[in-house]
Amino acid sequence: MINQLKLKTKMLIMLMIPMFLIISAINLYSYWGSRSNLDKQIRETATYMTSSNVEKINIFFIDKEAIVNTAGHTLNGKDMTTEELITFFKSLKTSGEGVVNVFAGFEDKRYAESNGWVPPADYDPRTRSWYQKAMSSNDVTYSDVYEDQGTKQLIVSVVKKIERNGKPLGVVGVDIDLEDLKNMAGAIKIGKTGYAYVIDSKGNFISHPSLKPSDNIFAIENGARKAVGEAFLSGQPVVQTFKFDGVEKYYSSSPIGKTGWALVISSPVSELFEGITNLGQVTIVTTILGLLMLALVIFLLANRLTRPIVKLSQIADKVAQGDLSLNTGELLKGIANDEIGHLAHSFQAMTNSLIKMIGELATSSHELNAASQQLNATAQTASASMQEVSASIEEIASGMETVSASTEEINASGEEMTAFLNQLNVKAEEGSNQAREIEDRADDLGRQTDQAREKAKKLSQDIQQRVVQAIAKAKIVNEISQLADSISGIAEQTNLLALNAAIEAARAGEQGRGFTVVAEEVRKLAAESANTVFNIQEMTKQVQESIKDLVSNTEELLKYITENVSADYETFVDVGRQYSDDAGKFLTLTQESHQMSSQVLKAVGEVNQAIESVAATIDQSTISIQEINQTAEHTSGVATEVSEASVRLAVIADNLSHLVAAFKL
Repeated sequence: MINQLKLKTKMLIMLMIPMFLIISAINLYSYWGSRSNLDKQIRETATYMTSSNVEKINIFFIDKEAIVNTAGHTLNGKDMTTEELITFFKSLKTSGEGVVNVFAGFEDKRYAESNGWVPPADYDPRTRSWYQKAMSSNDVTYSDVYEDQGTKQLIVSVVKKIERNGKPLGVVGVDIDLEDLKNMAGAIKIGKTGYAYVIDSKGNFISHPSLKPSDNIFAIENGARKAVGEAFLSGQPVVQTFKFDGVEKYYSSSPIGKTGWALVISSPVSELFEGITNLGQVTIVTTILGLLMLALVIFLLANRLTRPIVKLSQIADKVAQGDLSLNTGELLKGIANDEIGHLAHSFQAMTNSLIKMIGELATSSHELNAASQQLNATAQTASASMQEVSASIEEIASGMETVSASTEEINASGEEMTAFLNQLNVKAEEGSNQAREIEDRADDLGRQTDQAREKAKKLSQDIQQRVVQAIAKAKIVNEISQLADSISGIAEQTNLLALNAAIEAARAGEQGRGFTVVAEEVRKLAAESANTVFNIQEMTKQVQESIKDLVSNTEELLKYITENVSADYETFVDVGRQYSDDAGKFLTLTQESHQMSSQVLKAVGEVNQAIESVAATIDQSTISIQEINQTAEHTSGVATEVSEASVRLAVIADNLSHLVAAFKL
């Protein structure tokens, strides 16, 4: 699409688009930067206005809190009658602007106020919300806002608990007319239509240009302002934009002292940003005017730059039609000496060179026609000679193919022999490897047999040594037998002595009766000892016989190990050595066979290589002959093509002559 446009249109588009983007970006950056700075300034100004006006309103309430604190301090230190209270409260009422009543209620149900109202007999101030609210706090508190029945003015009570020695006495408070507060809020202005208003802790509007005290911020617009009200009454300063009645506004709120209320200042966003909006509109207009002026300048410049290019285009059209007779110097007169002027002069030089070249081309075309006819005759002669050479080459190639077939048969036989020798060589190598494994196993068997023989020999010596030690230890049985004989003799002597003692005791009569009993017990003990000794002697005899049997069996075992097992190990060692020798001989035979087969295989390989070399030479010769034949055929074909080309060249030369004749020089 863009390629079909004129050059000056392209220049206009390519320059205008970047300039438009750059100027637009700069203006947008300036506009949004200014708007951002203005937004920051508006928020700071709104915050300052809200906080400064809240300080003024706080002073209004602090004066009233001071009256309550003074009354509470006085009543804390002094008891007063109802008449004294009324007089005291009247004096306090006149000390504060906006105070419409000073009052107090006590735990004994008494009530007094500066306005002189006397409550009925059943009146109990303790049941009132202001009393209960004050009792639940140790500081000054504010009641809910209410409307005075007589004056229809909005009233709020500031109350505080009265204590003496830590015990509550009652509650003292003042009623404040909020008309002054409404006037203070109404005097606050921001911008042209901005205003301020106050909402109490429940969201009711104490002052507002259009809303009544009965309206609640949480309920208006079907509860759509609930989040806004919660933000205003959060106890923290808020600066935010919200919509009210379809108009986006800036809102700045700040809490008012101990009341739990909030002062809110609002102003339309469009009004505050009116200056920056006007600046944006002016910027858009100036940008459009600047772009239009820039487009005009670019158009004039592009027209000046493209005028010589148009002239060059007209000259090029004439040249394309074959008209080289025009005077380019006259056409290009007046063109500036810049890049385009340099291009015009170069185009003029090109036209002059083209005239000269076409003249030379006309001369060359006549010479080319004559040369092409001579080349055609030479090419026909060369083609006939190449056909004779090709026939001779085909006869030589036939003989070489016969020789090649014979060498292939010899080569095939050599390959079969090589394959057989390779198998033989592999088998010999496998036998050699197996012989090595047999020899290694024979050596392992010999070593293991020697180790087993040494272990058996050592075992025999250990058994013999242990048996000798056991026999030496068994000699203690003989000593036990001798001790048993000695104990048996002592028991017999003890038995005789006990018998003699019993006889002597019987002779002594009553005096020897006790000794007779003792002698009888000694005799019984001696008899039991004799029986025990007899049993020990029997057991020692059995042990001695067992030891004799053990010694006899051990000697036979040692004799068998020495005479038979050791001899078998010797025989087994000899067999292992013979097995190793046989394996070594077999290894030698297989290695010699492997070497011989390798030598034969090498010789056959050399023969195969020689045959393959001959076959390769024949193949190469055949290929060379074929290449020569192909070259001859190609040369013959080329000669034919040259002949045909010379004919075409003659035609081209004739056509070239007609083309040159078409130019007007």
